[in-house]
Amino acid sequence: MANLKFATTVLFSAVLLFNSVAFAQQDAQEGIKKAIEAHGGKEALIKAQQYKRTSSGTIFFGQPQKFTDELIVSLPTKIKLDIKLDTKENLLMCMEEEKGWSIVSGFPIDLSKEKIVELKDECYFLQVVNLVPLLGPTAKLASLGESKLGNTPVMGIKASIAGGPEV
Repeated sequence: MANLKFATTVLFSAVLLFNSVAFAQQDAQEGIKKAIEAHGGKEALIKAQQYKRTSSGTIFFGQPQKFTDELIVSLPTKIKLDIKLDTKENLLMCMEEEKGWSIVSGFPIDLSKEKIVELKDECYFLQVVNLVPLLGPTAKLASLGESKLGNTPVMGIKASIAGGPEV
């Protein structure tokens, strides 16, 4: 009889745990869907997975130098950064899948494995904050519960895609 009570308790606990995990996943997924709508909808965010950004400013390498740059991203695995300094020095850095290269002052070199990992991590983070991939089958979501940001209620969500790190 004691074994039956123990087995029933274990089974009941497992059902509660499974249901609470499933509820937390569903709760987090609903939060992601609301966030996607708040950011213009799924189609707009899918388009935002490919973008081009340009900027200019001043950078300091011992002395101030004006620069312009262009960043082109195509998630999840392509990134290109082109920096032009007013001293006519240029840096071009590209990554696609597992390969990366750069051209500095006209000289091409392969990127180190560490730099490729860094760029892949950047693409992964951009993918997660894009939100749409979090609706896919490889996404893992967990609700961190409700909180407040100032007076505004917010919901925290821990997310990862395809076994990547949690964000």
